[in-house]
Amino acid sequence: MFEINHHTRILAIAYACEPGKGSEPGAGWIWSRMLACLGETWIITRSNNRSAIEEGLQSLSPDVSPRFVYVDLPEWARFWKRGQRGIRLYYLLWQIAALRKAHQLLRQLDFDLVWHLTLANAWLGSTGSLLRQPFVYGPVAAGPGMPWRLVPALGIRGTLYESLREVAEAAGRYVNPLARISWRRARLILPQNEETRQWMPSRHRSKVALFPNTVLGDLPTDVRRQSQPPTALFAARLMPSKGGVLAIRAATHLPEWRLLIAGRGPDEARLRRLARRLGVEDRVHFLGWLPRTELFRFMSEADVLRVRASVKQQVGSLPKPSPVTCQSSASTAEGHHSSEGSPWRPRVSTRPPVPWQTPCAQRSPAAHLPREHPPRMPTPP
Repeated sequence: MFEINHHTRILAIAYACEPGKGSEPGAGWIWSRMLACLGETWIITRSNNRSAIEEGLQSLSPDVSPRFVYVDLPEWARFWKRGQRGIRLYYLLWQIAALRKAHQLLRQLDFDLVWHLTLANAWLGSTGSLLRQPFVYGPVAAGPGMPWRLVPALGIRGTLYESLREVAEAAGRYVNPLARISWRRARLILPQNEETRQWMPSRHRSKVALFPNTVLGDLPTDVRRQSQPPTALFAARLMPSKGGVLAIRAATHLPEWRLLIAGRGPDEARLRRLARRLGVEDRVHFLGWLPRTELFRFMSEADVLRVRASVKQQVGSLPKPSPVTCQSSASTAEGHHSSEGSPWRPRVSTRPPVPWQTPCAQRSPAAHLPREHPPRMPTPP
């Protein structure tokens, strides 16, 4: 019988893992802490995450602290990588180095489970699936492409980027052997949303369990300023696929509202031009990149929050404890035509607040694991 307890030893792969960050790095850090609450957890991650991780570990209790092993490609093999440029190719190469490190650890320790955390990508695959231990794949995301009616919001560069990404994703789904091995070997697959579950080949859906990747260890204080106008906060890396254009166009239909845009990216200049052209630049404020604590302060003061991780993925998305959430985005495709013929009127819905939860309080994904497991071998001296 398979049971996860504090004697269980987990080996996790987290390319992106860094405390105090959002998106993939923040998700990798929170998931690492969450797995450490399930059992003894070792994390293989990038060497450039080391200083931030070691600082973050100082605030954790030793009994719920994951252990980190750092690995990276030699400098001569990564000189060409700059920021997000070439990240997917570099990630695949890094996974080979991570696999070698995993084999080294397996010669010293006996692991019960291998868990892939980040990158949270369903179509690139994970070298963790090549190990003999039971394998968990997720959280991961993929799914349907950009709706054609939202292409005008992308611009020329954004449309080209999304087209190339769609081709790459299709190739990953149908011809990438590592992805297919990962799906086949996984005891459990954790898609972040229903679109990803439907995207998975039907023969693997029996081991799929939806698990939205929305976990946070920090709790912002909800502070409302009665004197300020109604405020919407949009937080994301400013790329065409994030839906910033939709947020600005929505502001034209809400003249009493102000829009705060937190983040930086290649689409910032286009968004500023759009705000000027639509005559809302006095109500659209660009905050730039904000430290996490500062972002939480703006979140606590906003009436509506929209955080986008990507066109379809919800990696590291941050829920706000408010009964109002804005549902217009490039990913959910919920913009709809108004009586004036504009496709950009926002749809605002009321729904129950999403609770903030610490990693150890989050419902455990391990509850979905199959119950069969080979007996654990003794730990080598």
